[in-house]
Formats: sequence, structure tokens, C-alpha cells
Amino acid sequence: MLAPNHKYIEISNTSDISKLDELGRKVYSVIIKKDESDNDIENAYDIYKNFQRKAFIEALLFSEFSPKEISNILDIPESHIECYSKVFFDVSIFKNKLDKIEYFEIEKTRVNDSLKAMNSSIGSVTEENVAELESATMALKIMAVYLKFGKKYVYYSIGGRDVTEEDMINLIKMSIKESILTATFNKILNKNKEAKDWYRIASMLISSLKSVDNNKEKSSDTDDPLNVIKLKLDDIQKQILDINIGDVVG
Repeated sequence: MLAPNHKYIEISNTSDISKLDELGRKVYSVIIKKDESDNDIENAYDIYKNFQRKAFIEALLFSEFSPKEISNILDIPESHIECYSKVFFDVSIFKNKLDKIEYFEIEKTRVNDSLKAMNSSIGSVTEENVAELESATMALKIMAVYLKFGKKYVYYSIGGRDVTEEDMINLIKMSIKESILTATFNKILNKNKEAKDWYRIASMLISSLKSVDNNKEKSSDTDDPLNVIKLKLDDIQKQILDINIGDVVG
């Protein structure tokens, strides 16, 4: 499978720009040579260099959100997102659901490996390293929801807007209530597999809510930066263990 950023890799590594298409040559001139200016390309490249924006936008593109939909959610010009999808995250590499599952597993392994590396060298880990890992974990959660339940539930989960920590707590509580109601409804209809899936989602959300509350308490108990980082890494590890797409084929 090609990497979603294969276009940018090709542009960055080329020794003959004549082999690039028109967009590739334009990107090369703006980003590599820096002898041209283009607002969309420059802003798309800024997203690519910002791990938080990059992770969120790529997870939404993976989940079949169009540049226009992402623009409405994040208040970023549609043309920037359109350019990003053409140069830095090409969803056309995913020919079917199996390709997306394969990519999800690759990304989950990468995040797990990064977590192990940080835990083994905790003294040299920075807040920026942790923030990058948190962003990657958040992206995995979005992709997992999409693979298991579809785009509609992703849109509900993210609320269609940026959320504060308090908003997120309320969103989790609402999601727990809806998950339990949906599970109960499926149970009444004798759809036991669907009911079990929704009960599992409710359980995961309840764990997330407890994790948020615990982190608030633990953060107030210590001012040691290493302890704070260790607590964050422990929380990320728990979140990754909860990310499971299960049976999504069929």
C-alpha cells in the first residue's frame, strides 16, 4: 500500500521535476525551492507540520469527510483542505475497507511503538512528544469509530466543532446515555450482536469519563514534570488498549 503522503514524498525526493505533474511542480517550487508563493499550498504545508491539526484532519479525511465538511467543522478555508488532500493525504490509495483496516493497524502499531519508546526513555520525553502522541491516539479513536459505526457517528462524536474539556465531558456523558439506549433498543429487537457492540462502546466511554476525572485529581497532586508526563503516558496506554474495531467486515 502506498503511504497517503506519497505525493509529497515523490516531490521531496525528485531529482527531475519534469517527471512531476503540474501540481507536483507547483508544490516543488513553493515548498522545496521557495521561489514561488501559493496561499493554499503554503497553508496546507503548515497543517502538515502541525501534528495536532494534521492528525485530526487526516482522521476526518480517512472517515470520508469532504474538504467542504472539514472546512465547516474547523473553520479552515476549503481550498486549504482540498490542497492538503491532494498533496499530503491521498485517500484514493484506499481501494476498499480492507485497505483502511490495514492502514488503521499500521498506525496503531506505530503509536504503540512510540509509546514504548517514550516509556523506556521517560527522562528525555518532552511535553511536545506527549502532545504528538495524544493527537495520534485521538486520530486512532476517530478512525476506529468510523470503521466500526460509520461516518455519521464520527460527526456526532466530534460534535461538529472544537470542544473544551468541559464540553468533552458533557459529550461523553451524552454518548454514554445514547449508547445504552441504542443497546437496549437492539436487545429488544433481539439484535444481540449489535446490542453487545453498543454496550461495549458505553463501557469504553464510561472508562474515558473516569480517566478524565482521575487525571484532574492526579494533576493537582503533583508538580513534578516527570510524574505528569508518566501519568499522561499511562492514560494514553489505557486509551490505546480500549481502541478496538472488532468485526467490521461485512
